[in-house]
Amino acid sequence: GQIIPRGGGETVLVVEDDPQLRTVLHRLLERHGYVSLQAATPSAAIELCTAYAGPIDLVISDVVMPERYGPDLAKDVAKLRPSVAFLFISGYTDARLRQLMRSEYTEDILEKPFSSATLAQKVREALGDRQQN
Repeated sequence: GQIIPRGGGETVLVVEDDPQLRTVLHRLLERHGYVSLQAATPSAAIELCTAYAGPIDLVISDVVMPERYGPDLAKDVAKLRPSVAFLFISGYTDARLRQLMRSEYTEDILEKPFSSATLAQKVREALGDRQQN
């Protein structure tokens, strides 16, 4: 079977307006050894990044959300937390998505639907990239 990489207690902030998917991501992350924070909207995510005392290592965000797109949220989060990594979830796989995405984030896309193993793999990759900088 596939070896699912485990987290080492890194903190992942999930920004997702769909409560069901948010809960699923939260459970999967905790099961894989991450600390998971939740935000339903980009503005809630910004508040959390401002108020949360601990580290935030990775933000998993939907690309298309109410208020603003994930890549725009990423720019604001990066101002508050420069070392944070990003992983975007999207149901789009076409030119429209590439238009919405900023070029620097095109590697870090998790396409819906995804398995628990794929999520774990992408999270590890996103965090791994960050540690080499």
